[in-house]
Amino acid sequence: MPTAIAPFNNPLNDTCCAVGWIGSIDPVEKTFQQITNWRNSSLGQNWPLFVDQSIRGDKRTNPPATVPLKVPSALEIFKNFNAFNDTSNFVPAPSQSAQLIRMNTLWEQCFTTPALYQICGRITEVNNLLLANYQNYVNV
Repeated sequence: MPTAIAPFNNPLNDTCCAVGWIGSIDPVEKTFQQITNWRNSSLGQNWPLFVDQSIRGDKRTNPPATVPLKVPSALEIFKNFNAFNDTSNFVPAPSQSAQLIRMNTLWEQCFTTPALYQICGRITEVNNLLLANYQNYVNV
């Protein structure tokens, strides 16, 4: 069912820092078609999919069946460094996905040679934000 949600009475509305909405009000069929179109594009080909955990390990095929039209975000994949070789949850393993290899390499290059790419400044800003947020979490 199409659903979009937004924060209620958010004091940050109409400021630089307002939290936006998530979801989509597009019909389900259109959303599925957009996911399929992305999966067939150069960006979506070979992006890892979730392994269907409803199939017991001894009954899985090779490669294992995946959850249809459920695409893990980069956040889901990168949240755990061990996930890069994870074939129990992802097919293919993230370490075999050209897009994720490029993302990881770009991130690393931006910290070893910050002036290498124009986007490195933004990546550094995001990294600093995440580190400050984590430090605040530890302190609180």
